[in-house]
Amino acid sequence: MPVDTQNSQRISPFDRWALMALLVGTIVVRIAAIMLDPAAFRDDVDDYRRLAENLVRLGVYGYGEVPTAYRSPLYPLVLAGLAELGVLTTAGLAVLHVVLGTATAWLSVIVGRWWGLGSWRFLAAALVACDPILVRQSTLVMSETLAALLVAAALAALTAMINCVATRSATPERDTLLWALGAGAALALGVLCRPVFAVWLFATPLCLVWLLPREERRMRVVAVVLFAAIVVLAPWGLRNQWRFGRPILTTTHGGFTLLLGNNAEFYEHLRATPRTPWDAAEFNRAVLDGRRAAPQENEPAADRREYAEAWQTIREEPSMFARAVAYRETRLWGVLPLALDGDSPRERVLRYATAGWYVLEFVLALVGLWSLGRRLVTSPWLFGLLLAASFTAVHALYWTDMRMRAPLEPAIACAAAAGGAWIWGKITRRNPLWNKQLRPSVEA
Repeated sequence: MPVDTQNSQRISPFDRWALMALLVGTIVVRIAAIMLDPAAFRDDVDDYRRLAENLVRLGVYGYGEVPTAYRSPLYPLVLAGLAELGVLTTAGLAVLHVVLGTATAWLSVIVGRWWGLGSWRFLAAALVACDPILVRQSTLVMSETLAALLVAAALAALTAMINCVATRSATPERDTLLWALGAGAALALGVLCRPVFAVWLFATPLCLVWLLPREERRMRVVAVVLFAAIVVLAPWGLRNQWRFGRPILTTTHGGFTLLLGNNAEFYEHLRATPRTPWDAAEFNRAVLDGRRAAPQENEPAADRREYAEAWQTIREEPSMFARAVAYRETRLWGVLPLALDGDSPRERVLRYATAGWYVLEFVLALVGLWSLGRRLVTSPWLFGLLLAASFTAVHALYWTDMRMRAPLEPAIACAAAAGGAWIWGKITRRNPLWNKQLRPSVEA
């Protein structure tokens, strides 16, 4: 893999001004979204704030004195830090989400630089900064903003590690192993933020074996990545072993999520009115009532029962399961948010503007993936491809919507920037610099 070590450290005045403009623009966009939403951070639909406050008040990650592993712990732990400081308020959450979003944009610049995008890396970061889903989620007590940051951090660390190995004659092995530790930690933190990251984590060693040179050093790097991931995940698994008698590394929410997307009521909705959103409120209440009716049943047992119910429905109606898979994939990668009853003219405009944004981005991304050719599977671009494939595979089974793809945006934006670079290169008859793999640097 060729490396341009001479140009890797050259940061032009344009680059510095572009980076400053990007970061300021990201801050302005996120603050504006929060200020324009009167309901920003008001609701706590997934109990993240409640769990954080309970942890600070009683020292229990759960509800009152009852522990839980139903929700992933990382985002509530971050909120618990705010609560401990006495700033778990609308203003505190706003600052947190603006900082997370700005850091994601900055890391996207770095990933784009190391993936050979040149100045087009700023387009990738701008797409991340203004992404409609991420902007919307930045106004909610939800984990997508943190998850997107972890994706960008993991891609940066994995890319830096690969480049260090490629330039081993000029890079101390210590740097390679430090990046490997960072990559493993970022991947594991992703799992603690959203369980869907587990597939990406488990598939990454295979990706590393494919990309790294075939030598003894390769397995050492892979081992360090896995070691770091295990160290980060171990406290959560040990805590769950102590609390529930099982070393759960994700959550006890998976059974419900599988059942939510594979139950008789949802299948009937797909038969009757597939173009309208399914109101799952009644179904959710029924599942919750079922859990309350069996207080002796702990969370892992309830999770297994819900998994069993979902698989029973799948076996009984395989054709509807196939239809539900198609529905979930079209929702995950859809461009037009579903219309809700009573949509105002402003909301309809926003829906179609969002669709226009994603149509353009996805077209550019497809062009970018095509333009990369073999490089897509022989360079760190493969990590982004693997990320998208893992999310697509998981959400073929589990309940999903457009929001679920928010963490993928750093990778999607880089692909779109590659498409823009290729199209511009055709217009100006200048080839994009796909042959340049830049050496890792802390500069953007």
